[in-house]
Amino acid sequence: MNISSTLRTLLKLGASGAAIVAIGAAIMVAPSSDGEVKEAQADLTDFLTGPKAEQRNFERVVVESGLQPRSYDYNGNDVYFAAGDSEKSPRELLEYYQQRFHALGVNSQVYTNPLLLHGDSKEVYRDAKDDPEYIKQNHAMLNGEVVPFSVTDDLVSMGAMVPRRESDNIADLIETWTHSQNGGLDIEDNMRSYRLIEARRNPDTGGSTVTATWADDGFDPKKIRDPNAIDVRPDSTIPACAGCERVSRLAGNSPNDPYVVNLYKSRAATDNVARFYRNAMTNRGWEISKSTEMLDEYARHVPQLAAIHGELLNFERDGEHISLIIQEDEYGDTMVASIHEGPKPGQ
Repeated sequence: MNISSTLRTLLKLGASGAAIVAIGAAIMVAPSSDGEVKEAQADLTDFLTGPKAEQRNFERVVVESGLQPRSYDYNGNDVYFAAGDSEKSPRELLEYYQQRFHALGVNSQVYTNPLLLHGDSKEVYRDAKDDPEYIKQNHAMLNGEVVPFSVTDDLVSMGAMVPRRESDNIADLIETWTHSQNGGLDIEDNMRSYRLIEARRNPDTGGSTVTATWADDGFDPKKIRDPNAIDVRPDSTIPACAGCERVSRLAGNSPNDPYVVNLYKSRAATDNVARFYRNAMTNRGWEISKSTEMLDEYARHVPQLAAIHGELLNFERDGEHISLIIQEDEYGDTMVASIHEGPKPGQ
């Protein structure tokens, strides 16, 4: 059975989670004496939101490991992201999470072998679809059990797709799941949630940086593909440049996370897009922050920054801040990331 499309979907969601954590949701963390992930103490009842036992227990393991989840609206879906540091290596964290998931019934067994098996090189993966254990593990991953995707000394990633319809085995899954027009399994139609954890070795500490992301029941992956789908909120604060296509929208669900992050793509030249935003934001009453000019001057003397074809614009108005990162991507398109920080409670 070919599950590459499923893995691509899940890993894409995980990459998005890590990026958002880096942009606006990261919390200062410190390793604890026993090597578990350490963050501010969290009340478990604040985060155990899943309507089914295995969902609540997945969240319980994440919180007990020290990660503090934060809730976001991601293209109209309620999703959770969390990050922290640990003294444990990625492989040790794999063992820790697998033992806990098995103990609480999220997994039917402990999984330590990866679904992605390297071939002759690290860039090539070999096909193991005829291996009965591999088929069994694939089915577990598609039934909500958290299994490893990749396992190395530097990186461990694990996750699951939570289906709308549970199945007894691969044959039952193929028979009962909705199929797409090309005859394959319709991943978008059959997914109701996902679970992902990544542990990446931190060369500075010798431990690991851990990120986790998952979704509430009712997750709609079609909204990730189509950021203009029904129920995905528009943003009137920051105009979209002419010809821009919105790629994604993410906003904090808590008043303590007053961030809205939009990502746009345009075929217009980077300089033209930057000129549009300078004029459009000024016309809406926003002022260019002094930090913009300081960063421009600083970038001229840093070769790595000077080589980037793009601009960083910072605007401010009535205690609110907007940052626009405008740069050319590897395909020659212009990408615009807008980060809007509203006032926090008490400000």
